[in-house]
Amino acid sequence: MFDFFKRARAPEDHSPDPKAAPSPPRSWHERLTAGLKESRAKFTDAVSMLFSRKRLDDESLEALETALLTADAGVAATTALLADLQSRVKTAGDTPDITQLLRESLFDLLKTLEAPNDPSSPSKPYVVMLAGVNGAGKTTSIGKLTRRWQNEHKTVLLAAGDTFRAAA
Repeated sequence: MFDFFKRARAPEDHSPDPKAAPSPPRSWHERLTAGLKESRAKFTDAVSMLFSRKRLDDESLEALETALLTADAGVAATTALLADLQSRVKTAGDTPDITQLLRESLFDLLKTLEAPNDPSSPSKPYVVMLAGVNGAGKTTSIGKLTRRWQNEHKTVLLAAGDTFRAAA
């Protein structure tokens, strides 16, 4: 599942020319980008093939549900998207563009989650959570944010949630 984090092994060279230089190994960023492109392609291929019929029947909804869940959309988001899409199709008329309706539904779902990044807001405490793979710069970013907010005379509390390291 997480093969894009592993270094790709160089293919064994069986050519008779010993002076042929092996290709350099791909960087972590190149492997991550390739893995994300593959995931995106799988999801978009499933959705485009699904809606080439221009009808939203039970089979299409089930296939869309599978595609969303395998893309890690989550059960609650998938359920909400499917219900919203069904209602949009009913109100759209005779020949709705299902792909556009899905795009609008996804946009509206994500728009509700959008919030400004304002630590001076009156709601307290202001909570920031950072998550990511090893070496992505989470600790450095936390340190920089902490220093900035301390310079602004704000009180900062750090809490670790790493379950894999004993020191955390």
